[in-house]
Formats: sequence, structure tokens, C-alpha cells
Amino acid sequence: MKKLLGYWCLYVIAEIGAYMVVGHYLSFGRIFLLELISTAIGVVVIIIQWQSLRLFITQVQKLDGVSTKIADKLALFIAGILLVVPGFITTIIGLLLLLPFVRKLILPMITAKGSNVIQTKFKVTTFGQQTTRKEKTFDYEEK
Repeated sequence: MKKLLGYWCLYVIAEIGAYMVVGHYLSFGRIFLLELISTAIGVVVIIIQWQSLRLFITQVQKLDGVSTKIADKLALFIAGILLVVPGFITTIIGLLLLLPFVRKLILPMITAKGSNVIQTKFKVTTFGQQTTRKEKTFDYEEK
């Protein structure tokens, strides 16, 4: 938790620095307009890629491997989220993720992470030919 807080503080300081640098060259109105445009683009990307997020979750739940096609769409979804988050650093990263050659560079990382999630979060037990998933359950006692 402390590590996450440290990263968040570093992010906030970097974004404030980015606003200070950009504010030196652009007026408040232009900065506000840039943020508004990037947010609108992000919302459109999220709406378009929402179905791909559902497909990604379905693949993880079915214990299928994460395909590169779904990982590419997931990268677009992440780009949309980064465009919605206010800040120039997140906007630049989001815009970079919209470029196909940048997504191709990170696709192996997304598919590996997706496969890692499948292996660690969903333990698989095989009985003969049938594969079942162990789910975390709890007993509820009503008082």
C-alpha cells in the first residue's frame, strides 16, 4: 500500500510539473480545451472498446489463453482510460497507445500478464479429461 501511495505521489508531482511547463507556453483556455478534447476522445474509445473488455473477462473466466487480438483491443481500452484521466502525461501515454506500432510493442506484455492472471487467480484441477476451476467460496450463516 505504501508503494502504491509513493507511485501516486510521484505521478501527481510529475503531472503538476507537466502543467507548469505547458502553462508557460499555452494559456489556461488552450490547456482546458486540450484536456476537454482528450477526455472526449477517451470516452469515445472506451465506448467503442467496452465489448472487448467483456471478451477479455470472458476469456479469463473460461481459462482460455489471452489472444493477441483481444490484448490489442484491451490496450485500446486502456488508452481510452488514460485519455479520460486529466493530465498531460496520461494523455500522451494514451495517445501513444492509440498508435498501432506502439500497441504491437506492448502486446507480449499484455498477453503474458493475462496468462499470469489466469494461472495465479484461477487454480485448475484436472480429473481425467474434465478440467474444473476451483472457486473461492465461503459459508454464510444467517443469525
